[in-house]
Amino acid sequence: MIGKGIRYAYPVAVVRALLGNLLRETDYTFLLQAAGSEEMLAYLRSTARGGAIAEDSWRAVSFAIALYEHYLSEAAKIIALFPLTVQELCRAFLLRFEIESLKVILRAAGQQIDATALMLMLRPLPAATALPVDRLAAARSVDEIAEALVGTPFAQPLQEGLGASSSEAAQSLFAVETRLDRWFFTQLFAAAAPLSGRERALVRRLLGSIADVTNILWAQRLRTTYRLSPSETLPFMIPYGFRLDQRKRQALALWDGRQVLPISLPGVRRLAVPLRPLLMGLLRREAFRPLLTIPFQAGVPLAYLLLCEIEVEDLRTIYEGKRWGLAPAQIAERLVFFRGPSIPGAAHV
Repeated sequence: MIGKGIRYAYPVAVVRALLGNLLRETDYTFLLQAAGSEEMLAYLRSTARGGAIAEDSWRAVSFAIALYEHYLSEAAKIIALFPLTVQELCRAFLLRFEIESLKVILRAAGQQIDATALMLMLRPLPAATALPVDRLAAARSVDEIAEALVGTPFAQPLQEGLGASSSEAAQSLFAVETRLDRWFFTQLFAAAAPLSGRERALVRRLLGSIADVTNILWAQRLRTTYRLSPSETLPFMIPYGFRLDQRKRQALALWDGRQVLPISLPGVRRLAVPLRPLLMGLLRREAFRPLLTIPFQAGVPLAYLLLCEIEVEDLRTIYEGKRWGLAPAQIAERLVFFRGPSIPGAAHV
C-alpha cells in the first residue's frame, strides 16, 4: 500500500488539480447565452479549454477535431505520469477513437467513397495508434482494409466480423462494427484485470457503468433503426455490466426502444426520449466516485479522461447549436454537464 502511494501520489495530485479546469455552471451559462459561435469561442479562449482554439490554425479543421486533438494531447501527458498497468488501462479506454475511425473507413470502402478526403474529417487518433493510416487511406475495398490491418490488434475482430456476416450484413458492415465494439470492451476489462482489491472494484464499477449505458443505447438503436427482433438483439448485448445482469439485458432486448425504459437506473427517468443525455449524466456521476474515494487508485485518471471527453461533447453540442441557430434552452437540454436553472425553458435532470 505504501509502495502504491509513492507511485501514485504525484500523478493523482496532478489529475485532481486539473479537475479545476473543467468548466463550471457559470461558464456553461455564458456559453449558452453567447450571441453566436464567435462570441462563444472568444469566451472559451479565456478558459483552460482555450488551448484547443488559441491559434487561428484551428480553423483549418473542424471545431470538434481541434477539441479532440487537444484532449488526446493532454491525455497522453497525464497517462505518461502513471505506472505501466494504469497506462495500459487508459490507452485501452482510448481505443474507441481508433475503432470509430476504422468504422468510418470501412463504411467509405463499402460504399465506394473516396477515403482520401474522408481521412481529413476523422476524429484525431492517439499518438501511439496501431492503425496504419496511410495504407487505410489508400484501400479501396473492405478486403484491402483487412489486408492493411494484418499484424495489428484490429485484424482478428475484423476478420471475425466479416466471417460472421451474411451477405446483407456484409453490405452494411453492421456485424463488423458490432464485433469491433465488443472487442473494445474485452480489451478494456482485460486491462483492468491486473488490478486488485478496492482499486479493481472502483475501476470495474466505472467500466461496468460504461457497458450498461452502451447496452441501453445499442438496444434502442437495434430495435428502432435496424428493426431487429428481440431474439436478434440479445446476442449483440455486451456481457459486462455493473447494474445490468443477463435478466435485465433480456428485458432491454424485448424493449421497443420508444416506450418506457424497462429497467430502473439511479437518476435516470424511464422515458425513452431524450435518453442519451440522461445516461451520460449517469456516467458523469459515476466518474466522480473514484475521483473522490481512496487517494491512490487507477480510477482517478480513467474517470478524469471520461469527464473531459463528456465536456468536449458538450462543447461540440453548444457550438453546433449556435451555428444552427438553436435557442439556448434547446441546446441546454442536450448537455450532460450543465444542470443549472439559469436558462429559461430548459429542462434538467
